[in-house]
Amino acid sequence: MLTTIYANGERVEIAGLDAPGIGDAKCDREHDRGVEAASELAELLNSGPVTIGKPFRDQNGRRVSKVEVKGRDVALKMIGDDVAHETNSGLAWCH
Repeated sequence: MLTTIYANGERVEIAGLDAPGIGDAKCDREHDRGVEAASELAELLNSGPVTIGKPFRDQNGRRVSKVEVKGRDVALKMIGDDVAHETNSGLAWCH
């Protein structure tokens, strides 16, 4: 699932990651992981200056943007912290 943030009133889909769902979770584990991911994302975005790159189309044709905090890629940070998966990884949250 794409991860969406809002910046300056604009909807921004974060490039490179799929996060577990909350409202549309397929199992309790996905829901719980989704809450964890949302909390970590909020903490990360509030930890320093946020830079949003120019929108582009990802391999699925979705309009996304690279998002960085203090020069660090948000997608890579969240994937590294195991609260999100890389786009098209094929990994499931329910198992």
